[in-house]
Formats: sequence, C-alpha cells, structure tokens
Amino acid sequence: MKILLDTPVLLWVAADSVHLDDAARRLILDEGNELHFSAVSIWEIGLRGASGFDGPPVDLRLLRRGLLDAGYVEVPVRSEHAMGVGVFEDLPVDSFARLLLAQARHEGLMLMTAKPGLIAHKEGILPI
Repeated sequence: MKILLDTPVLLWVAADSVHLDDAARRLILDEGNELHFSAVSIWEIGLRGASGFDGPPVDLRLLRRGLLDAGYVEVPVRSEHAMGVGVFEDLPVDSFARLLLAQARHEGLMLMTAKPGLIAHKEGILPI
C-alpha cells in the first residue's frame, strides 16, 4: 500500500509518539508499504512551529533528511494538487489538510490521519 502521512502523523512517527496505535505502527513498519511525506507537511510545520502540534521544536532539515534516509518518498506540490483542493471545500479541516488529501487522491495514495474531519470523508483515508 502507498501511504501519505498527514502532518501530525508524520511528527508522531518522527518522535515515536504514543499517539500512534498498534495498527498504525504495523502499517508504518511493514516493508511492503511505501511511505510518503509531503512538502505541504514541511511547510505546515515551518509555519505553525512545533507549538501547533503539541510537540518539541522540530529542525525541518533534520526531519526531511531523516525521512529521506529512512526511505520515505517526498511528494512535491504541483498545480494538479492545488486544482484538486476545491473538491474538498465542505470538509471541516484546514487548507493544509485539504491539499494533502488532494495530493493523496491525485497520486493514488492513502492518507493516514487522525483528524476527524478527514476521517469522515472516508474515500482515500486510512484512519488511525
């Protein structure tokens, strides 16, 4: 399975957080799965800072390098992704989440998230 990690999930993975349940950990550790992170998440963390995610400060360069070294695939932001955001205007989530969902859909990825507003959408969502 090809999985795109939502921003909080990405930080939980990086910090080996207790927020990740056993099912999520199994999916992340399963070498048969292809894990992806988005430039959107790096941007979001940079803008909000760690305080927006209830965690310690994050060095974005180290986070990105660690993800790439661990075999994660980076998903850049493309115009096709931006155009897909309008489909999700009614979702009760922020613009970052909408863009991540649009990326996941366009790239054929499942979006792993714990956000209720995204989980309610169901299509293309891998809830944790």
